[in-house]
Amino acid sequence: MIVGFQSCRSAADEAHQIVIETDDAFADKWYAGTAEITTYKMTQGHYGDQYPAVVTLIFVTEDFDANKHVKPDHPGEESQELITVLKLNKEKRFLTGIYPYTMITSVFSPITGDFQGRALKVTSSSLEWCGQTFTQWNRESDRGWLNRSFSYFERQGDQTFNFPDIWLEDELWTLLRMDPEQLPQDSFKIIAGNMNLRERVANPTVKTATASHRVVNDSISRYELRISEPNRRLRIDYRSDFPHQITGWEEEFFRHNEKVVHRAEKYRSIHIAYWEHNALLDSVLFKELMPHGFVN
Repeated sequence: MIVGFQSCRSAADEAHQIVIETDDAFADKWYAGTAEITTYKMTQGHYGDQYPAVVTLIFVTEDFDANKHVKPDHPGEESQELITVLKLNKEKRFLTGIYPYTMITSVFSPITGDFQGRALKVTSSSLEWCGQTFTQWNRESDRGWLNRSFSYFERQGDQTFNFPDIWLEDELWTLLRMDPEQLPQDSFKIIAGNMNLRERVANPTVKTATASHRVVNDSISRYELRISEPNRRLRIDYRSDFPHQITGWEEEFFRHNEKVVHRAEKYRSIHIAYWEHNALLDSVLFKELMPHGFVN
């Protein structure tokens, strides 16, 4: 199934242009050859209960082929348009009764090249004992977004959507780490994050959002996002100083006329080239990152 959306693209509706300024501090943080891995303890609203959950945010810079939207196997080939992206892998795990959920979203946002600060690609998958889902967003230059979704649920299964160049909620998380002052504010158009769509078993649709910044205390700032239809609120707390590490967040929305609340707070964080630590003895590092009860 292919679904197209036509829209009058006024300046108010289009996502604004962004330039990411990189200085020595930025390079020391993001070009050091390591990833920032942070775990968060979360209470996850689901099925009318509050379940313990763990979320892992992994931020790392990588080479990216802007033509194919992939990490190149052999960087430097003539057909490639190599840029640097800030990649976020956001993983959430929780147990509902007897069976577990694992959800992951990957965001690829350019630091160099065109569309700086905006995602070129977003992918998400969800796995639980009933089945699995997968969705992928690709930015098609000035034509906007192409979305492909696959699911064992009928209303989410095997569909293709086209959207204008508006904000994806998932790309806000990488832009916050690069330059939170360039996050959209006031009123704008947005498409909800992939994990939220999965939890509501909903297809992507364009919504109106309002957003604002405020100072929480001497070291913490807050970005608050409100999305209409359904009434939804997301608050992300982060350190005001660079590199703007995320300290926690709270999300509220309605599912089947029931209010759902998720709350996450930072647990532990390390900087490490995790891809070099794949020996059996390295599992101690994973255990140190995970809250009690989430070590397999």
